[in-house]
Amino acid sequence: MSEWKCGGCGVVYSFEEFIALNKIQMVADDPDPIKNYGYTPVCVCGYRFHLDKWFMKSTGTIFHYVTVFHNLLNICSFGKLCKPHEIRVDISTADLELNLGMLSKGDIYYESMIFPSRRGGGVECQYQERYPGKEWASADHQHLRYLLETGKYLISYRWDGYDRKFVWVFDLSEEHNRIISKSELEGDIVTESPEPTFAHQQMLRKDSKEEREEMKKGIEELTKALGR
Repeated sequence: MSEWKCGGCGVVYSFEEFIALNKIQMVADDPDPIKNYGYTPVCVCGYRFHLDKWFMKSTGTIFHYVTVFHNLLNICSFGKLCKPHEIRVDISTADLELNLGMLSKGDIYYESMIFPSRRGGGVECQYQERYPGKEWASADHQHLRYLLETGKYLISYRWDGYDRKFVWVFDLSEEHNRIISKSELEGDIVTESPEPTFAHQQMLRKDSKEEREEMKKGIEELTKALGR
């Protein structure tokens, strides 16, 4: 059994009721929904599951120095401080629409996660928090922004026994008291539209498609240049 909650009127549907709802194409101009993006249920109030769901997204860049010893080595070798690594951090909070708390103590419909990334390698982050309602989710999203803006984070380097290599690990917590200068943050972390429209969803898909086409073109040009 599963429960799905409408993000518009708040009606909760059982799995059987959910799949019995009227459906529309995920992408309006999709010529073959069965092979491509498929269909999505529509609540009796007109809310389109997945397409109209509420979310918040904040993003920023941390200019992070690896270690003090890294800087000392660079000074001894080149006579200057090394450049910091730019780490992009995305905070995502969204309405899951699906109740993930049915087997626990209560309802859980919202979730926040943090996604750090950098050029030249990944950054692991295990942060994940879930909430019963939008008010909790929205308030905690703002709190996560505060922690990142005030330096309540830690980036450590741990040995991964499975892959047998050191990995970068990002941790965000009130416990950390990192002394940072304002210049280490690329301005403020800006929250994007918390009320996405269908047009916005279509725009995101279009941008993603254009990026894939551009990447494909780049690979073809590189392959041609290498004579393969």
